[in-house]
Amino acid sequence: MHIVILAEKPNQAKDISQIFKNVKRNNGYYEITDNDFFPNASVTLTYGIGHLVGLALPTAYDEKYKQWRKQDLPIFPQNFKFEVTKGTKDQFQTVKKLIKQADTLIIATDSDREGENIAYSIFNQAGVNFSKVTIKRAWFNSQTKEELTRAFKNLRPASETYNFYLEAQAREKADWLTGMNLSRLATLLFGEHHIQETFSMGRVQTPTLYMIFKRNFDIDHFKPQDYYQLKSNVHSDKGDVLATYDKNFTERKNLDDFLQQHQLQTENQATLKSIAKELKSEYSPKLFNLSDLQKFANKRFKLTAQQTLNTVQSLYEKHKLLSYPRSDCHFVTENEFTYLTAHLNDYLNILSKRIENPLKTPNKRYVDNKKVQAHYAIVPTDKIPSEEALQQLTSAERHIYLEVLKRTVAMYEEPYQYEQTIFTFDIQQVDFKAKGKVVKNLGYRRILQDTKADTKKEDTLPDLKENSVYASTLLTETKQTKPLPRYTEGTIIEAMENAGRTIEDKENKQILKETQGIGTEATRANIIETLKKEKYIVSEKNILYCTSKGTTLCQLLTGLPIASADFTAEWEKVLKQIGQGNAKQEQFIQATQRYILDLIQQLEKRFGMEKVGRFLQGLQQEQIKQDEAKVLAKCPLCDGQLTDKGKFYGCSNYPNCKITLSKDFRGKKLTKQNFTDLLSGKTTLIKGIKKKDKKNTYNAIIALDNHYKIQFKEFSK
Repeated sequence: MHIVILAEKPNQAKDISQIFKNVKRNNGYYEITDNDFFPNASVTLTYGIGHLVGLALPTAYDEKYKQWRKQDLPIFPQNFKFEVTKGTKDQFQTVKKLIKQADTLIIATDSDREGENIAYSIFNQAGVNFSKVTIKRAWFNSQTKEELTRAFKNLRPASETYNFYLEAQAREKADWLTGMNLSRLATLLFGEHHIQETFSMGRVQTPTLYMIFKRNFDIDHFKPQDYYQLKSNVHSDKGDVLATYDKNFTERKNLDDFLQQHQLQTENQATLKSIAKELKSEYSPKLFNLSDLQKFANKRFKLTAQQTLNTVQSLYEKHKLLSYPRSDCHFVTENEFTYLTAHLNDYLNILSKRIENPLKTPNKRYVDNKKVQAHYAIVPTDKIPSEEALQQLTSAERHIYLEVLKRTVAMYEEPYQYEQTIFTFDIQQVDFKAKGKVVKNLGYRRILQDTKADTKKEDTLPDLKENSVYASTLLTETKQTKPLPRYTEGTIIEAMENAGRTIEDKENKQILKETQGIGTEATRANIIETLKKEKYIVSEKNILYCTSKGTTLCQLLTGLPIASADFTAEWEKVLKQIGQGNAKQEQFIQATQRYILDLIQQLEKRFGMEKVGRFLQGLQQEQIKQDEAKVLAKCPLCDGQLTDKGKFYGCSNYPNCKITLSKDFRGKKLTKQNFTDLLSGKTTLIKGIKKKDKKNTYNAIIALDNHYKIQFKEFSK
């Protein structure tokens, strides 16, 4: 019997190889002999480099798609084509050769939907005959030896997770259809209005952009409204107490009428009508999932969502200190609780903390087998780092590891307890209330007390007697309503996760709640980075703003379903059903195609409206400025202009005029001033031109020959 294990990445394969005996490393794979795991079998462990296989570009279907033209839309492949990713062909050939010889295949990619997609995409591209091989799944939540050993000792039938692949592939195909069609259409429609930029659109990307646009639009157009609060400063020999009437007044006249009705003066008598005391308990926060950790790290350390994901990935993959990073779960099972409990003292020593009476039995707030599906919460592994190992972590890695450690350890502490006291004062038959707290037990805050939220001073009240009468001074405070704050990289993650709160349809709101909103734990950070890369948004001092490009696109999409959370709810509803085996991928793709056809018609109609010109004016002016900035000089061969084309300067009359001036001359990047000098005759002395050996350099003056090719004019003496 020949068994092939497929890991997702080289590092993952290396970790897996370490749990076996008799391992021989080869080029692109490992040979394994281990009768404890695989008696009487030859075993090969190989790996992808992430995605070895992906959906092909439109040109794979027809060369005409090289040109972007409206008449060629929509692009709906009858059968989707896949191809080997650029730069991974050698490794794919190695993997293909090995798995074609296998009797049994073991999927050991990341234990998530995308891991399933990677494995089966490779199998399909390699031409695996599924009727002749047995496929099993190694499902693990960390890459420690103990967890990997457990996974390979308890291999699961591949059928248990196969629907995850169908769901992931359905998502991949639908995103391809949306991106390829709507991005091309939007780019062409803007081009008709002389805006020569690429306008990317996507199922998750576009509604996320619209949320940022809408929040900033609401803030920029927000008109603050005055409102009034009525308070009374109650005087006692044990200290003053500020009590508040619990309703606000939106009109000054209403406040004045209220004062007159109750004969409230500036100075009044206040009777302490009642004293209510209640002991309250507050449990430690939920265990981290990725979104919560991204929000926390952005607020606390100003890390972007992508930086946090990269850091957690490194702590999982490289250092083996944290469990699987792309988790959307807040719970662990009793198995994890057992090993966490066994290492509790080790974790506390790292934090220099103590717990007097640690929790002995699992608390359902954190430990619930039924609520853990694919992965449990992000928690420390059973690998305990030394002080030296901690110091070798990057600053971000150390911060994130310690915060996950604190959050996990805090669940073993007692609840934070405080006594809440409410004074109710009767002033002219109007109730004014004052609240205070007295801490009875710091509980879990002993672990988390170094955070700002847990060190704020508690309000205390003086020791007053019920039914006592005190002098009081009436106060009126004029305040103004405030808009919601602008999004940060942390709060936009929260908005994506809870997009259901912004929509009206009850069914879709529940779907988004169940499916964790827009995007997934694995994709949200990448969506934000894509919006930056596409120049739709910028981040300034951790605040997200729409650029004029992003704003213009959103103005033109207002009211269309592509910009709304409702649209995402419909997608997620069916995708979830596919993952559960209750819906067909083919039907979902057909519905997506109908949606795209309808949206193409709506976008074309919208761009034909008169008011579109008003939206585009600012972007058109910006385009003109950008075009002017790219102009180097008048073309020396024709009436065109030499403009910046990225890696070279070329004529605006191309292809009729094909003059090109490369910005790179023998390994030296030439400046705009260098080219201005070249066109005038010759440059000044340029330093650092590389010799043929590409190691040593020399200095020279250069010029253009009669064919406008760069030549040496004079070498440095």
